[in-house]
Amino acid sequence: MCSHLTSAEVFDGPTTDDQLLRFETAYAIVTEFGLLPQLVHICNSAAIVTRPQAWKEIVRPGISLYGYYEPFISAVSGTAESSLELPVIPVLTWKTRIAALRDLDARQPISYGGGYITQAPAKIAILPAGYADGLNRIFPTADKSSYAATSPASSAPSPWT
Repeated sequence: MCSHLTSAEVFDGPTTDDQLLRFETAYAIVTEFGLLPQLVHICNSAAIVTRPQAWKEIVRPGISLYGYYEPFISAVSGTAESSLELPVIPVLTWKTRIAALRDLDARQPISYGGGYITQAPAKIAILPAGYADGLNRIFPTADKSSYAATSPASSAPSPWT
């Protein structure tokens, strides 16, 4: 029996606590009917650190296997908590090819949820890879540049930072 916590990196937010309560309730119902799941898990990379009380038979580290994780944020203050961390190091070199180029007008929202808005006309490269492939979601703003062919190319910021 498994599920996925949507925002475990928010260490003091009510959403994760609500999800955990619902998961425990569902587990109680399942076992009440005589089903005994061999493996039970709900903890992802962030929950390994923020919710150790929720560890079950296994945890699913996910993105931390690639050597990074999302910053741990307070729902109350909105700031990152530097005392919470996973002792990981990046374990891969990430490469892809440009799938398409698009010319965009100024003030054009792009990326998940329109998280980046072009300030001026721009040429944007579409890359056929993402989070599930091990691309760190904070990469574009953490690095500020990438390389396409052998020329430096400006990166559009990620909506998660």
